[in-house]
Amino acid sequence: MIYLWVLKEDLLIGIYVFGKTENWNFYEFLSVLFGISDSTVSRDFNLVTDVLHDKLKLQDVFPTKDEVIRYMPPPFRMHCKNVRIIVDCTEFEIQKPASPMGQQMTFSRYKNANTLKGMIGITPNGAISFISELYSGSISDKELFIRSKLMDRLE
Repeated sequence: MIYLWVLKEDLLIGIYVFGKTENWNFYEFLSVLFGISDSTVSRDFNLVTDVLHDKLKLQDVFPTKDEVIRYMPPPFRMHCKNVRIIVDCTEFEIQKPASPMGQQMTFSRYKNANTLKGMIGITPNGAISFISELYSGSISDKELFIRSKLMDRLE
């Protein structure tokens, strides 16, 4: 799920995007909303995400142990006070690679499709604090965790 804010004529509109659905096209929706073509929306959206990636990838948002404890919700503080980060691995289905080697590397038995796999970490208060690189879908969760070097960041 992604939550987006769109500004149109001084009106801030919140949009929930719940992954892909067959009956709803995100670019088509924005093209109607702003009165521009789907291709313009696609090009501009990709440009903005590329610029945001270039600017934000250098930002280190991994909090210190003291910061995590300071903003920890009371239920965590009472019952799970040593929790620093909550991690989850997820897979994203991709287009089937043309090469047999690429197909083999990205094939996920769990999803029965070609995927890329990544790991995300959040603090107990829900702030995203870690996003791993993406790996081929055939990698195990354990191997992804090791390669992410997340343990090196914990105090």
